[in-house]
Amino acid sequence: MITRILDGKGIIWADENKEQRKFVLKTFKDFEHNGDTTKDCIHNEVTRLLDRLKDHGNITFPVRGTFSIHTVNTLFRILFGVSLRHDDPELLSFVERLKGVTHLSNPIKRACFYAPKLAKFFPASWTGEKFSRDFFADFFTLVEQNIANHLKGRVQNFPRNFTDALMDKIESTTDENSVFHSSQNSSIPILADLLLASIETTSSTLEWAILFLSQFPTVQGKL
Repeated sequence: MITRILDGKGIIWADENKEQRKFVLKTFKDFEHNGDTTKDCIHNEVTRLLDRLKDHGNITFPVRGTFSIHTVNTLFRILFGVSLRHDDPELLSFVERLKGVTHLSNPIKRACFYAPKLAKFFPASWTGEKFSRDFFADFFTLVEQNIANHLKGRVQNFPRNFTDALMDKIESTTDENSVFHSSQNSSIPILADLLLASIETTSSTLEWAILFLSQFPTVQGKL
């Protein structure tokens, strides 16, 4: 379903994504080699997470969704060079709606997600397609706003973050068959995929790791 909504574009959902993945990996490596490491971003979010845990004291701390805000915020810093407050309404709304897209809440949504052709037999509100389309429309607007803000202070070929590097790549691509050609409009789907991945991989993995360690204290002692 997401493939259809994104018109087959992006890193995860695109049919021809080798060129995009190569660019993403190379760009991240270049930033690491130049000293613009992601470690500071991650360490900062870990510190903020530990502060949240301390504030709860002996009160039960809900694990589900705990890492979503931190992973999304880390990606925002890497992609756009901005950091949002953890209580920022826009960030909280984005995380909640993104979970609504990726966490399939009923059998009909799950079936239509993996077999989109089934969606034509059900109302859009049942399949989750309307919710997903509305979310991506709002998300694309958010990404466009961040790109517009970066263009004001951006210097060509001197990228400060991933978005700057992506814009440089698009502007330097002359091959009309390339996914990075300006006519392909692939920048927003690429950024959307990276944020989706932060929720579905990093956040979920960390949640399961915490759950596992809480149930097996002996494993904690070995770490």
